[in-house]
Amino acid sequence: MFTADDSIMSNLEKVVEAHNGKPNVVTLKSGAVAKNQTQKYDIIILMQSYIKHSVSQNAIAEAKADSTKIAMAQTAGQLSVEKALYRANNGLNVVDSPVVDYPTIA
Repeated sequence: MFTADDSIMSNLEKVVEAHNGKPNVVTLKSGAVAKNQTQKYDIIILMQSYIKHSVSQNAIAEAKADSTKIAMAQTAGQLSVEKALYRANNGLNVVDSPVVDYPTIA
């Protein structure tokens, strides 16, 4: 699940499909919606520029309570989403950090 805008979907589909996933864009506008949505997905990627801080904090708290993998992409760019997927899958920080040692292809 991505909290974003449908207009960025084509950009994200390629990244998610590379991980054998099915992307779904959901617009979270309130904490109540966040609670209902976080329980439906295996991994949640929040798009920092598409979500209010209070709603993202609620979504993060709900996801953690449900043991749902979650991370925040700084942008809707493929690299940012790829990094967020890596962090979510590996139980790392929700937000990006310079101390994360991302794998690279040589």
